[in-house]
Amino acid sequence: AHHCAGRLLDLLDRVSMITFTNEAADQMQRKLKTYFQNSYLITGNKQWLHLIGRIGQMQISTIHSYAKKLVGALGIECGYGHDISVTSSEFARQSHITQLINDYIEEKHTTQLDFIDKLGIPMYTLISDVVEFIQKLHNKNVDITQLTPTHFGVIENPAYGTELHDLLTYIIPRVELAFQAELLEENRIHLSSIMSLLQVLMQDANGQRRIRMLRKTTVSYLFVDEFQDTDNTQIY
Repeated sequence: AHHCAGRLLDLLDRVSMITFTNEAADQMQRKLKTYFQNSYLITGNKQWLHLIGRIGQMQISTIHSYAKKLVGALGIECGYGHDISVTSSEFARQSHITQLINDYIEEKHTTQLDFIDKLGIPMYTLISDVVEFIQKLHNKNVDITQLTPTHFGVIENPAYGTELHDLLTYIIPRVELAFQAELLEENRIHLSSIMSLLQVLMQDANGQRRIRMLRKTTVSYLFVDEFQDTDNTQIY
C-alpha cells in the first residue's frame, strides 16, 4: 500500500479522467477522496492524505471541458488564445440567421414576388428550424463551415419547389461562418461546436504534431467514463 500511494503521487499529474456530465465528474472526485481516506485509515500512510489534497489539481472533467483545454492548446494556428472561453448562448447565432434570411428573402423577392409563399413555412418557424438543424449537425460533429450544396442532396421532384432547400443550402454554412468569425474575434467558442472544431484541428498537420507533444508531456493515463457512449471524434 505504501508503494502504491507513492507511485500514485508520482503519476497523478499525468492522469486524466473524463465523463459526460458535471455531476458525474464531481462523483468521480468524491469516490477518489473516499478511497484515499479509507486507504489512509487502513494503512496510516500519510501519503494518502497528500493524494487527497491533490485531487483538486487533477484533470477530472466532462469531455467538453477537456476538449476546450485541447482547443486552447491546439487552436493557435486558427487564431484562438490559450484563455479561450466557452459560451452556450444562441442569441448571436439567431441574430445572424435572422439577418441572413431577411437579406436572402429580400433579394429573391425582387424577382419572385411569391417567394415567401413558395417557402411553405412561416418566418418564425423557419428561424427556429434552422437553429435546430444547426444544433443537430453539431451533435454529429459536422464542420458546418465546410458544407457545400452537394452535402444537402437534391430535390427528387423539383416540381414541388426547391425554394426552401435552396435557402437552407445557402444560409446554413454562411450563418456558421459569420457566427464563428464573431466568436473568434472575442476568443470564444460555442459549446456545440467544440468537438467539430477539435476534429478540424486534429486533422491539421500542425495540430497532429501538437497532440503528439501533449501526449508526451501531459497525459499518460486517460480514464473514460461511459466509454460505450463516445463517438468517433471523441475517441480519436
